[in-house]
Amino acid sequence: MRIDSIRIFVKDFHNSRIFYEKALGLECVADGEDQGYLVYRPGDINLILETVDMSSTEEADLVGRFTGYSLHTENLNQTCDTLRAFDPDCIVAEPTEQDWGGNMAHVSDPSGNILTFVEY
Repeated sequence: MRIDSIRIFVKDFHNSRIFYEKALGLECVADGEDQGYLVYRPGDINLILETVDMSSTEEADLVGRFTGYSLHTENLNQTCDTLRAFDPDCIVAEPTEQDWGGNMAHVSDPSGNILTFVEY
């Protein structure tokens, strides 16, 4: 058994696409924008952006949460500098050395979803 996909729910599809492709440098491998989804493949897992109906409270509650997964980067400070240049307010928690020996930072995407970046 392995993890296949991570779904991130967004309210601002256009700006989210720009963020994930331009700021994070991810390549879209399945473009279903007209159907409300985009698929990226960082490593061996599908990262799916999916729009929600913001008029539906149930769906709207899926947006703007802590995502609970970590993206590995070789240079966390450089990654944060790149993201900061894209959106000066997107860094939620600056890179910090962790007790387990790595460094970690938290970033907010255009829909308020919190992504974690780690460097070992």
